[in-house]
Amino acid sequence: SRLDRVALALASLCLLAACEVGDFFFVGVPAEPYRFDEIDPQLDGDLSSPHPSIVPASLREEGFVTSRDGTSVHWVLARQPEGPARATVLYSHGNGPNLGRFWDRVEILWQLGYQVLIYDYPGFGRSSGEASEPGMYEAASSALALVAARDDVDPARLILYGHSLGSAATFELASRALRGEVIAARGAETLAVRPAAVVTESAWCSIEEMIRDGTFLDLPGELLSHLRFDNCARIAELREVPVMLLHGERDRIVPMRQLALLEGRAARPPIVHRVPNATHVDVSIVGTPRASIAAVAGVPRPSDEYAGWLTSLAAP
Repeated sequence: SRLDRVALALASLCLLAACEVGDFFFVGVPAEPYRFDEIDPQLDGDLSSPHPSIVPASLREEGFVTSRDGTSVHWVLARQPEGPARATVLYSHGNGPNLGRFWDRVEILWQLGYQVLIYDYPGFGRSSGEASEPGMYEAASSALALVAARDDVDPARLILYGHSLGSAATFELASRALRGEVIAARGAETLAVRPAAVVTESAWCSIEEMIRDGTFLDLPGELLSHLRFDNCARIAELREVPVMLLHGERDRIVPMRQLALLEGRAARPPIVHRVPNATHVDVSIVGTPRASIAAVAGVPRPSDEYAGWLTSLAAP
């Protein structure tokens, strides 16, 4: 058919031009040390105006952990003063230059009472190495083992949260953890880390399905990319943990069809929230501003709806 001829022609052109979707999925940029207490251009997020961080220095920690492949993975933790009874979120960020772009999302979760650890993938921010799908998964595993080993973190109250690209790290990490492959050292003991819940925002099914949505042609994914990011395969393995899928109905980057595919492949019925008027980036703030959180200039406030959804999984 004519459509088949067009598809073959596009595939041939892509191969001749060494087309690589991986260049789109990894746009990491190196970062200087972040100046959290100042207006730092590196901390300019999607949801806020530039501002000094509302997480005080006394409740912030940052450092590096070495993953199994030798990458030095940079992380930042926003703590709560009450200690280990608090639920802790391991946040895997989207495809921005580095974690600085997503610090406002950390502040949103921190305002709701959660402790939050965010980290950078290889080739992003202050992490070493080169970006790759396996490297991203190793960085996520190392970050989870690190946070679960801390005395001020309750390992039974860990939420894995991923936005967009970070949803792939989150689903893979949850699958590994439920297979007993993520081990944390707590004192003289070792602990197989198991998440209390999994949350993704603006997640897709797989690279192949995203290519179909992007080209409107049924091209095999391997023609365009060696990446898999097969979230549909991973969600089909998560039988022992609640999964929440958040998606903006106005998302023009990851179409709503991807959410339907994920929902259909889930091992257990996921909790699904389709957010009217939300786009790819603002699911957490669309709705009624949380009344208990004081407005601060430049700082995003979470919505009441978003706060309620998270609390239904694990109260802070």
